[in-house]
Amino acid sequence: MQANKADIVFGFVLIAAASVLFWESLKIAARFAGRFTPFYYTPGFVPLLISATLIVLGVVLIVLKRGAFRGSWRPRATIRELLAARGLWATVLIGSYVLLLPRLHFVAATAAFLFVMTMVFNPRHVLVSALVTVIATFGIYFVFARIFIISLP
Repeated sequence: MQANKADIVFGFVLIAAASVLFWESLKIAARFAGRFTPFYYTPGFVPLLISATLIVLGVVLIVLKRGAFRGSWRPRATIRELLAARGLWATVLIGSYVLLLPRLHFVAATAAFLFVMTMVFNPRHVLVSALVTVIATFGIYFVFARIFIISLP
């Protein structure tokens, strides 16, 4: 099954990208942390937590799919599947989201993006996808707009 192998490749890519983000966030947090500013009040603290979480999730993905390389492995088929199926759809959907975000309200664009993304990757449960989309969209909006006081488009 090639999907498991593609997941392992993606896990390593996720760890590599998140490690770069972690390092850069750490440099930002260290630059702003000082004698009177606690580390967790610095601008790099939240990206640091997010990148650390992504590293952990990449490791979990690799551990869960570690049996995928038993037997024969066809690297071209793995890379082709990773790029063609998941990678291409995710890239198109993320690109569409980036283009829609300035034209629509944050809630509408995010809800559309999350719903389409869940339907493309798991089309079995429309009502569950819609419910998760609504909860996630308003949860994201609440956290960033109300708690972190970030102006969203």
